[in-house]
Parts: sequence; C-alpha cells; structure tokens
Amino acid sequence: MKIIANLKRTKDEVDLKVVKKNKSDIELPPHLLYIQNMLKKVQLLINKIIPLKYVVLDGAFGNNNAVQMVLQCEMQIISKLKRTSALYFLYIGLYSGRGAKRKYGDKLDYNNISHKYLKETSTEEGIKTEIY
Repeated sequence: MKIIANLKRTKDEVDLKVVKKNKSDIELPPHLLYIQNMLKKVQLLINKIIPLKYVVLDGAFGNNNAVQMVLQCEMQIISKLKRTSALYFLYIGLYSGRGAKRKYGDKLDYNNISHKYLKETSTEEGIKTEIY
C-alpha cells in the first residue's frame, strides 16, 4: 500500500490518499523470468501427453512473485511457506460501526494450533505428522 500526501498551503493540513497496489501486477525479477521461460518450454514439450497443472517449488518460492509467475503459466504452485509468513484467521465478530470492517482475526501460532483444525495424524518411524 502506498500513501501519497498532498501538502496544502498551511502546514497543518495534509490530504492523504491511499493507493492500493494490485498484487497481480508485478514485474518479475530475472531469476523468475528464467524459470517461467523453462516452465513454458516444458509445457510445450509435455502438455499434449501429460497435462501439467502443478509446479512444486522450494520454500524460497513461497512468495507473491513466484505465485504470480506460476499463475501466468496457467498452473498452480505447491510450495512450503516461508518461516516468516504470517497467517491469520478470519475475523468473526460484530462490526463496531466505526472505521473499516475488520478482515483479520487472531494471528496463527504454529506451535499452538487448535485441535479443532486437525485433519489427520500419522506416525512413521517415530516421526509424528499432523495435517491441519
């Protein structure tokens, strides 16, 4: 989000205008353009035999630029989230009547996820896996 300030003649008055960026309108960095070019070549070679729908990428590609790169190839991305990613629950509550309506609720604590969201648990060779 970018904030543009238009200063008027008096020091105290500032007209602020918020300009929201469309997250799908981005300029891809060179390394993602290279990967996108390779994806398109693979699609041309293989798509007639095996239709490709998904791209599996490392956690370093768990960001908006990589998602947009894959979407431009008409595919979907499977990637590990970056450790710094912040996920939020939807806000469930009443509108207070002032300001913008809240979109986000509590931040997800990865170490303390409620068991009501647990879908599956398995243990193999002493390693416990929980899918939420």
